[in-house]
Formats: sequence, C-alpha cells, structure tokens
Amino acid sequence: MQRAQDGSESEAPLRREDAASSGTQERGPAPGREWRIRPSTVIGGVALVLLCLVVYLPGFFSLPVVDRDEARFAQASRQMLEAATLPESERRPEVHGGGWLVPMVQDRVRLNKPPLIYWLQAGSAWVFSGGNAFRDAIWMYRVPSLLAAVAAAMMVWRLGASMFDARVGWVGAALLAVSPMVAWEAHQARADLVLLAATVAAMWGLWEVWKRAGGVARHSVPVCCDQTGVDGAAERTGSESRGTRTLRWAVVFWVAVAAGVMTKGPATPLVAGLCALALSVSGRRWRWLLRLRPEIGVMVLLLAVGPWVWAVAERVGWGSYWQTVLDETLGRGVAAREGHWGLPGYHTLLLPVLLWPGSLLTLWGVLLAWRAFRRRGEDTGGRPDMVGAQAAHGTGDGAQAARGAAEAYRFCFAWFAPAWIVFELVTTKLPHYTLPMYPALALLSARAVFAATNRALEVRRLGLVKVPWVAIGAAICIGLPAACFAIGVRHSWSIIPLGLVWVLGLVIWVDQWRRPWDSPRWLGRQLAGIVAMAATAPLLFQAVMPGAKKLWLSQRVMEVVRSADPAGARPLAAMEFHEDSLVFLTRGRVTRLNEADAGAWWRANPGGLMVLPTSKVLRLHSPVGEVEGFNYSRGKWERLTVVGMPAYREQAP
Repeated sequence: MQRAQDGSESEAPLRREDAASSGTQERGPAPGREWRIRPSTVIGGVALVLLCLVVYLPGFFSLPVVDRDEARFAQASRQMLEAATLPESERRPEVHGGGWLVPMVQDRVRLNKPPLIYWLQAGSAWVFSGGNAFRDAIWMYRVPSLLAAVAAAMMVWRLGASMFDARVGWVGAALLAVSPMVAWEAHQARADLVLLAATVAAMWGLWEVWKRAGGVARHSVPVCCDQTGVDGAAERTGSESRGTRTLRWAVVFWVAVAAGVMTKGPATPLVAGLCALALSVSGRRWRWLLRLRPEIGVMVLLLAVGPWVWAVAERVGWGSYWQTVLDETLGRGVAAREGHWGLPGYHTLLLPVLLWPGSLLTLWGVLLAWRAFRRRGEDTGGRPDMVGAQAAHGTGDGAQAARGAAEAYRFCFAWFAPAWIVFELVTTKLPHYTLPMYPALALLSARAVFAATNRALEVRRLGLVKVPWVAIGAAICIGLPAACFAIGVRHSWSIIPLGLVWVLGLVIWVDQWRRPWDSPRWLGRQLAGIVAMAATAPLLFQAVMPGAKKLWLSQRVMEVVRSADPAGARPLAAMEFHEDSLVFLTRGRVTRLNEADAGAWWRANPGGLMVLPTSKVLRLHSPVGEVEGFNYSRGKWERLTVVGMPAYREQAP
C-alpha cells in the first residue's frame, strides 16, 4: 500500500488534509483474480480481537450484577429460561406466564424493549447452564454483549478500510473498542451493544449500496487487503455482477435494520434513515434509494417484526401495546422518563469522556467531514485543494481518490450528525443513547490523527487539545481506581500483576504526551492512549470495582439474608430499597413494599425477613444484620438493616 502523500499548500489547514486523503491508495488484483486474505489482514483481525478481550474479559465473571437496567434485562431473560426449562409443576403463572413471547420481571410485563435481547441472553444462559436455570450466573447473560462488542469492532475495521484505508479502519475500531462507553457496556447484560452491532451492519450495507449506486467515484476509495470491490475498482469478474452485489448489500442492510428494531425499537432505522436522507439532500440525488430495494425491506421487516407484534398485542391487548410503543418513542421525546433529563448539549459534553482516548482529534475530524458534506458531490473532485495527490501520481487517479475520500467523509457526517441532533433535542437523555453514532466519530477521529501525523492537517491552539485530553485520561485511568480505593477495596491477589501492567501502560501514555505537542506525534499519542485504556480496564474491572464492596449493597444484603436463612425458605421483602439487583439475586422472590404495606406483609408472613432503611427500624423488629454503602442508582449513601419479628424467633426451634 502506498504511503499517504502530502497535499498541496493551502491557507486553510483543513484543506491540506483533503489532499492527503487522496494519496492513500492500494491497487486491486489483476483482472480475473479473486481477492485472498493476506497475512496483514489476519494479523490485524487477531490483534483487534485480542485487544477487545483484554478490555472486556477482566471483571466479566466477577463484577456483581449492576443496577438498574442490567438486573432488569437479566431477570426478564431468566424468567424466559425458567418458563422453558422448569417442570410445569414448578412454574408460577404470574411469573412465567409470558413464556418466550412476553418479557416479564417478576409479575410485571416488560414490553418497553423488543424481545431479541432477551432471547439471546436466555439462549446464552441455557447453553452455559446446561439447560438448568438454577445453575445460571450473571455472566451468562452478558455473553451477547461481549460478542456484539467484538463484532461491532471488527465491522468498523472493515468498513473503515472500505471508506479510507486499513490503518484508519483498524485504529478507528480500536478507539471504539477501548472507549469507556463500549468497555462498560461490554460488562453488562443490556441491549445497547447488540443494537450497536446491528446499526454498524446496517450502515455498512448502506455504504456499499451508496457507493455502488454512484455515490463514490470509480477508483476513488482506497481498497485494502481482502476488500472485494469499491464501485468497480476491484469488482469480481465472471458470474458476479455489480447488480448482484448491490442486491446482497441491500439484503444485509434490511436484515440488520430488522435486527435493530427487534433489539431496541426505532434507533437503527432512525440513524440509517436520517443518513440516507442527508446524503440524498446534500448530493441532490434520490434515485439511488431504489437500489436499497424497499420492497425487500418491507418484506423483511414484516417477517421479522410482524409475528411477534401480532402475538404480543393479542396477548396484552392492542390498546395497551400501542400505548407502550407511544410512551417509549414519542413519550420519551417530549417528557423525561424515570428522571433521565438533560438539556441540549448533554451528549456533546459527555462525548470527550465516553469516546476517550479517541476524542483526541474528534473535533478536527468532524470539521473535515463537515467541509466535505456541505459541498455537492460533483464539485469535490475539481477543487485544487482536493487533488493534491494527482500531481504526485502523475495521473488523474488522485482526483478520483480525493473525491472518494470526500464521499467517505460525507457518509460519516451523515451517519452521526442528523441523528445526534435528534437525540440532543429529545427530552429523555441517557449517555448510551448516542452509542450507534460512535463508530462514525471513531473513524473520523482516526482519519484526523493520520492526517495530522502526515503533516497534512495543521492542529492549532494545542492547549485546547492537550489539556482536556490529558485531564480526561487522568480522571479515567487514575481517578476512577482512586475513587474506588477511597470507598474501600477488599484486596485480592490479582491487584499486584494488574497494578504493574497498569503502571506500565500509564508510563507509555505519559511518555507520549509529555513530549512537545508541536511535533507530528499524533499517531503515537493516540496509540499510547489505547495502551493506557487497555491497561486500566483490567485493573478497574477485575481487581478494583468487584473489591469495592460498599458499591454493591444488594450483594451485601444477600450475605446477611443467607446467614439468617441458609435454605432460602423464609419470605423476604424490601421496604423502600427497591433495586432490581436484589430481585435478581433473590431469583425474583423478594416482595417490594412501601411503608404503608409493611404491617399487612408482617401479618401475612410472621416468619419472614425484611430489608429496610436503618432509620425505619422499630422496637418490635429483631435486627439480623446491617450494611452500609453507596447506592449509585440513587446517588447517595444508605444504611440498611435486615430484620425479623420476635414472634418468629420464639417459634423457631
């Protein structure tokens, strides 16, 4: 693969990067030859998978169940598994009546999320528990998230190789894989990473259809490794035509969209639809949308979504189901749900933290993409600042490659910007809502890093880059472990080797950012940030967080409950402490009460146990044990007491 050529001089530093975009080009195979997987492709894939596993596996088995969403997802999936594996005599209709069709948490229907994630999690637990629901563990429900995180990283790598080149694709995938957002989600049994993988697959299919429909010039985008075609640059000859390949990518697109809908509703079609709309409006071309074969899309969506929607609506009632759909879509847009509220700009402020270390030059990558997006596609190839590599090659290939790189920028901008604005305007806000747009930002960030390294992009006001990036990295890599130690960490043997690796990673990172920032060491700094995150994640997830016992109130409550009731035979209730992690740890047998209901529960269950705030303990209660810790779901310290009743103690043998 040829090295990137520096572009022609221009007064605007951003324009010089466009010239560099055109110099990275790799020739395709000779006519009649098929692409083969090269060693560099295998090494790159293995390295990326290993990087993912280094970040995701530590703590995967030892991290306790996390409130609140993970506990809800896992409990609903467990009840599906129990409905399928328990003998009929042991099933409870109020808990297992939903079967594999209607997700339920205890006796409450949970239809605010479609069923695919529950099916995947229940299937994973069925495989690893040998079909015995009572042998399950929280990590079994996390497996789909881990696999989806690895799959998303691999797809971003290959998509980036198709858009720009293999190096940009690999670094962009690595930045996404080690980002705090993805690293944390990979340790949880939630739907967000499955949604991310589905969205990346859909956007990959959309990109391939877009470029084959004329969105990208012939010989325009760098071909890399085993890539099989870029709008005719490396298409196979023989029986496989361009139309056939476009049809295949259209099918990939619609299947991925259907998977996204069945995972988390409208997020994937929203991102993909806004991207297609933005590309059509900016390029003033609409006929390419027919290449997506909407008739196939309608059929795929109806076959994937229709049977489940019909069955559920028949079960719970059409009015109830549509009200749930409206509450989860329009309702979240106009009113904050569950206290998750934020002003416009919420996601943008969190981006430098949640994408770190990839946020080093994200702003510059976005500016480059915006400059390409605001031009009409037919105008980009003829501008002097876009064809700097043409003279270097001595042919017209440079202009074509420049236009292809500009189209890749435009696609990335159309991927993230319209949907990002929508999520900023939505009233209900949570950090992970914008996760489906992170792959585009990671690729733009990686592209900007290579441009700055090649001196094709001039980064001014270095203090605005250095200070936030270093400060955020220090907060994540040093501040988070320190905060856990301040709360109190029960040491384990693993803290010593993991601590040594952590120190080594920090030394590599510090060595890079302490060097002069006016030198073109941008790639080194970016890779050092990846090393720092890869060294911090094992320490944080494996040794520090699981050992910070005061973070895991439900787990400590269960230790007290088991000491008083080893057989698990006594009724159990929780007053005011209604965290879903306690529901999961008790396998759904805990009854959640308000203070007004406590007396009636005691009369009905005189031999039971109750978890309640210490301040609510009465003289007639018989304390069994007390725990204190930080309830991160509510953002406050709590002291809880497990109590029984004297009447039970007198009757006990």
